[in-house]
Amino acid sequence: MTTTELFPVPGGSHIWAERAGDGPPLVLLHGSVHDSRLWNGVFAALARHHTVVRYDARGHGRSTPATAPFRYEGDLLAVLDRFGFRSAELVGLSMGGEVALDFTLEIGAPTMIVVGDHDHPEIGVIAGRLAAGIPGARLEVVADSDHCLPLRAPGRLLELLVGCSDGSFPDRRGEGSAG
Repeated sequence: MTTTELFPVPGGSHIWAERAGDGPPLVLLHGSVHDSRLWNGVFAALARHHTVVRYDARGHGRSTPATAPFRYEGDLLAVLDRFGFRSAELVGLSMGGEVALDFTLEIGAPTMIVVGDHDHPEIGVIAGRLAAGIPGARLEVVADSDHCLPLRAPGRLLELLVGCSDGSFPDRRGEGSAG
């Protein structure tokens, strides 16, 4: 069963979100020039293995624009709270990846960094540095793909996401929590 909702977040804005499936929680975060439809090619397949949520960031898609200063990480926390997730796997593209990474660095969560081998060269360098600098991080380079992995290599992305999922991620409210 798939449900959608538009819910308030601090500062007077509203976030649109969609939830489907049953299993370990997984949240999809889009890039700055996209909205949650970016994930159309993998959403249903992920929902066969996860409780998956995708949402539109403020000012994107069906969410309302920001009316006050905010942090994307705070909106992510609001999404996790709204759906009752004490922990979740986070998957982000571009800006969404930055939000997911900043959030996980704040709480010290396991991290897999996925990059296409035809992405912008500086993105590959950044991915390598992140993987080297984050304890326990895993770097995956997807062959024959660029910056838009969900659009260019949805099958390989699904393999990576479903294959690494064991549901044993730390509680986000533990030491170093953002909330």
